[in-house]
Amino acid sequence: MTMKKYSTRKKILELLSNHPSLTVQDLSKLLKLTKADIRYHLYGLEEEGLVKVNEPPEKHLSAGRPAASFSLSSGNLPPIVARFLEGIGDLLDRPELDIEMREKILDSFIDSIISSFHPQGTGTTRMNEIVKFLTQLGFSARWEAGSSGPAIILYNNPAAFYLNHPLIRYDGTEKLIRKLMAI
Repeated sequence: MTMKKYSTRKKILELLSNHPSLTVQDLSKLLKLTKADIRYHLYGLEEEGLVKVNEPPEKHLSAGRPAASFSLSSGNLPPIVARFLEGIGDLLDRPELDIEMREKILDSFIDSIISSFHPQGTGTTRMNEIVKFLTQLGFSARWEAGSSGPAIILYNNPAAFYLNHPLIRYDGTEKLIRKLMAI
């Protein structure tokens, strides 16, 4: 695969990691590429098992066939890992769980992820260690100084690659960052 092809596919994967579902037209606008280019790359990513075509919505508001949408696939994971992640999503969706219990589960999950992280130093050294730890977890991250203090900037969220549950993708990521900054 050429470097440009790799770069475009990486950008598509990053966009899909931050959006649960995008159409060819969405990706075309975001990446400023033709729809044919996007289809070519999506086909390659689908062949590699990284992207899947989503089922069309049951109700479609406009005339004609709905546009196909794409999301990240868990097909490249071992079946036991894919099922485990589906189970986590199912657990968090249980109607008998209230918000407080979901938060406790999420906190426990995050605490287990960061239990081995013990940053050394202060300031720049500490922020660099946090970014390195996030990179080891599969994030693309950097930090920057701001008027209200340092901030972590994420370019992709690996949880979105494998788990489409919004509590993990959004709330979990925010909590993870806050907890890492507080260590």
